[in-house]
Amino acid sequence: MRCISYHKLLRVAPVFLFILFVGVARGQCSECPDTSEKGLLIGVSTGIGAGWWIFRRGASNTGPAWDRSDFSFSIPISVELLYRFSWGKMGLGYGRNWLLEDEMELFEDTFPVERVYKIADKAVTFKPVYIHLEPYLIKKSKFALSPSLKWGVFGIDTLHPDRDNFGRKHFWELGLNYEIHLSKLDVLFTPRYRTMVMHSKVERQPGERHFIFGIELAVGLRLAIM
Repeated sequence: MRCISYHKLLRVAPVFLFILFVGVARGQCSECPDTSEKGLLIGVSTGIGAGWWIFRRGASNTGPAWDRSDFSFSIPISVELLYRFSWGKMGLGYGRNWLLEDEMELFEDTFPVERVYKIADKAVTFKPVYIHLEPYLIKKSKFALSPSLKWGVFGIDTLHPDRDNFGRKHFWELGLNYEIHLSKLDVLFTPRYRTMVMHSKVERQPGERHFIFGIELAVGLRLAIM
């Protein structure tokens, strides 16, 4: 029986999870009253998180090689423009995420000694642009509970020695959004998980990829502007 590789699972996992969430949301909210007016929202958020960067340098004759950073704190901020429908919200966002790490360690099966190299002066900066979907799971006059899915691309500021070989960059993020309604202002609390992937322009070994994993607790505000 053929095994499915880990990076292939990372590609399809958000699709299946989101389909599951949407199905549950439609079942739970098919009879929900329309307690929120439709309209345009602008939102800002920040929070605290942690993550790590893994560089899978591919498989060679000597075995796989993985470089990795420590599990380090991160700080996200984002600005979003969303439209509120009767079934949920959808829109676009832009953000910054600082991974507070300045070095990575090189590991190889054939080398017993760890080697360290620089990836930033103080922090690596990620600059995501994304589509955001939030179908309602529970919707009441005072609060709402929604799965949150983001998918997009990103830029990066880093001193990584391989940065000139960075190619396509994309990410997905899955969270659970708890929203408190205060007149035209909404207050948000969102635990979330994110996977970022960077492909290499030229793969020196098959399967060469960069992965950045992160978990966060975000808080935010949304204001109805139309």
